[in-house]
Amino acid sequence: MELTQNILLDCLSQAGIHISEAPPATLEELPPAHLAQIIGQVQRLYEWDSKTNMAIAEGCDFQTLLDMTEPLLDNPVIIYDYLTRVSAHTKETPCDDPLFHRALEKKQMPEELVHLLMNDVGQLFPQIISDVPVVIENNVSSHTEIVCQIKVHERFVAYLYLQCSHRSFSQGLLDITRMFTEKLHRLAERDLGDSLGTRINIGNLERLLSQITQGVLQDRTVIEAALQRQNVSPEGEFQLYLVSDLRREMELLHSSLDFVFPDAKLYRCDSYLLILATYAGKNRASSMVRKCLESHLLGWLNHANVQCGVSRTFYDLSELPMAYQQAKEARDIAVLLNKKQNEVATLANTLLSRNHLARFEDLQMHILLQKCGSDYARALCEPYIREMLEADRKNGTDIFPVFFGYLCMNRNTNQTATFFHMHRNSIVYRINRICERYNIDLDNDLTRQRIAMTFAALELFE
Repeated sequence: MELTQNILLDCLSQAGIHISEAPPATLEELPPAHLAQIIGQVQRLYEWDSKTNMAIAEGCDFQTLLDMTEPLLDNPVIIYDYLTRVSAHTKETPCDDPLFHRALEKKQMPEELVHLLMNDVGQLFPQIISDVPVVIENNVSSHTEIVCQIKVHERFVAYLYLQCSHRSFSQGLLDITRMFTEKLHRLAERDLGDSLGTRINIGNLERLLSQITQGVLQDRTVIEAALQRQNVSPEGEFQLYLVSDLRREMELLHSSLDFVFPDAKLYRCDSYLLILATYAGKNRASSMVRKCLESHLLGWLNHANVQCGVSRTFYDLSELPMAYQQAKEARDIAVLLNKKQNEVATLANTLLSRNHLARFEDLQMHILLQKCGSDYARALCEPYIREMLEADRKNGTDIFPVFFGYLCMNRNTNQTATFFHMHRNSIVYRINRICERYNIDLDNDLTRQRIAMTFAALELFE
């Protein structure tokens, strides 16, 4: 452990000793009386450093590391992951900060702190890109806050939020916080480093993607040869995201993605923005990375109010033409559905909680019916579904919404009852009456598939 001058002064201050002249650079230069008073403080630091290093080597978690450090920092601390969720927090230190209480309630970073960190859209993450902890003076709560970033393999970002209200703020505390941050970094690196594995070296594929989007390049063998010329290995897990060209927002989106998720490269091709995201494989870390990227991207899509098509996951870059086709078809069908004003489309958007990320696997039935054409799609519709709609229009009932909602919620009676503000028994009674009246067997897989296709056809062409 490096005993910096700031830490030494902090130890003196904690021991109630204040030196007016130039402070000593090492412990040996201290007067004997002062040395005797602060030896306990220094010993605590060395013991903490040794015990925490041992704990990390033995496989402790974030919470254990924080519990060991809490007596040293003597302040409320919350550790957030890159999705601003609470990973660990102090348990014993009292705290009067409402931000902490709301964070522990929701298990999420409070909005005020998110805005404080981001500052504004034009200056994304300016305070936390540096490697050192950032000191924030909070005039409202009359205390000092320290925010640190923990960056792992340039792919993960976490935040340490320390409220300095109990122990007065000092440069020594800042140095100790930096040391604690380094230990958190090592712990995260230990847990996530090995599972991240190696990713595709996607390099600069702008020309290749441009040829694919223009339909010039489709042959898999030719693509493999082009990748080989660029020294790009085709093997690895990837997904393609496609969105309309955001023009002015493009550079800001590019820079923010580069900071939050360097393994996602953004390209501009044929009036579209393509985001090629690579992953390490089917493991927990990969799933977390995917959620992080999509959470960040969704904020931009909501702001710009545009749809983004998402391909399935592929495992070879030579499949880029298929990934592009899937992402484009998903995006196009989402734009079409968003313009639909019929009652089925409106109900589907509400029940399925659709957002601006349109996944190919969620919309493949709609894409297939769109290719078949309206006449053929209508011929596939189950007649009793139309009868429900007609009965509702004629009598002012809600047979179709309840039936549709029940199936959209995987036949979960409690969820359906909550959504429609009805008693569970009422839902059971209504579904049984509907099935009896129209002779529907919902336990039959083929029946449910035909009903799902009917819903999709009505949403598209009604």
